[in-house]
Amino acid sequence: MTTMAKTDATAYKLAQVDAPALIKIVEENFGPGALRFSDLERIKVPTGGAQTWETIDTRTGESVPAKSIEGIILAWQPQRAYWPTRYSGGSEPPACSSNDAITGVGIPGGDCLKCPLAKYGTAVDDKGQPGAGQACTETRSVLIARPGNLLPTALAIPPTSLANFRKYLVALSDRGISYRQAVTSFSLKAEENSTGIKVSTIVPRFVSLLNDTMTTRATALGAVMKNLLLQPTVRDDD
Repeated sequence: MTTMAKTDATAYKLAQVDAPALIKIVEENFGPGALRFSDLERIKVPTGGAQTWETIDTRTGESVPAKSIEGIILAWQPQRAYWPTRYSGGSEPPACSSNDAITGVGIPGGDCLKCPLAKYGTAVDDKGQPGAGQACTETRSVLIARPGNLLPTALAIPPTSLANFRKYLVALSDRGISYRQAVTSFSLKAEENSTGIKVSTIVPRFVSLLNDTMTTRATALGAVMKNLLLQPTVRDDD
């Protein structure tokens, strides 16, 4: 059996501060339960097939380009959102949304798995033409503990990268590894969608295994952060 590389825990502040201590700091700074998902550093997939991430140095506030993002997945949550007209990036709320991709709230609401708006081929492109995707957009919000940061970074996984994310989780499961036991790298790959437009897709990759102490802390912090930040329905552009 091949021995998997173990991660250097000293690179992660998670190794120095456990979940209760971090929550105490957050409550002192924000008040009980007042830290919001929108307060986190948020990283989105670039457009046009770009293969470089734009991250923010939280100490300087400056933009930092990166070929890959590396960290520990603390928690993730599926979400759905539907706008009757094409979403323009403004503040208008969706007509229907779901914080678990199972039950929709709004119009039409109900069972997401049976909803006709969740069927492929119901999407509409910029020109008003039928597209190959879903009218009700499915995404993932992923919380990642990155080296040097105590608070997680939020990574928005768009519909075009969901299959890659699922394949990665399948690969981890096949090896008997929880995502909270691993350091994961997220890189970008340029591909063409069904209409010939270049898009950037996320490619997750296993880097190394966490030791038992780090896994325990990641598990505890992930549960707390999911309850604190991922329960309300959120949108990638909030």
